[in-house]
Amino acid sequence: MANFFHVALFFFLLGLAGQRGEVLSVAQHDLPADGLFVTGLKGKDDDGVHMAVHSHDYSLAGFTNRSGHWHVFLGDEDVLSAARPLLFRNTYHDLIGGIKNLPDLPLGRASSLQAIRALSSYDPDTSGDEETAAVKRAVAVLSVVLT
Repeated sequence: MANFFHVALFFFLLGLAGQRGEVLSVAQHDLPADGLFVTGLKGKDDDGVHMAVHSHDYSLAGFTNRSGHWHVFLGDEDVLSAARPLLFRNTYHDLIGGIKNLPDLPLGRASSLQAIRALSSYDPDTSGDEETAAVKRAVAVLSVVLT
């Protein structure tokens, strides 16, 4: 099983390396608070986000949109105090209706790029139910792909 995982990871990374115009890159940035690290994700065109990740369990605490504004999940307001609180938690129940829906979650390069776009373009002042649902799904995709 471990060998299969390593082979799958190798081909996933090989596929990413072959794309020059569309890059999914991961890099560390300045830490916003103790116990967090920040991962930068670059998608297509000018799509890009930073994800604040808890060091103790690798769960996501929040993200930035394209304009660099931080958005924090309910329950994590204390670790990203200057961030705008989202109206949902980073749980499978809040994001996709429960763990039972996890098998239906599309994963891979295309889904990751689509997720980066949804988070990058998120503006809670102009977003409706459809955009909020896309952000929830995007967080679920990136949670599975990254952690």
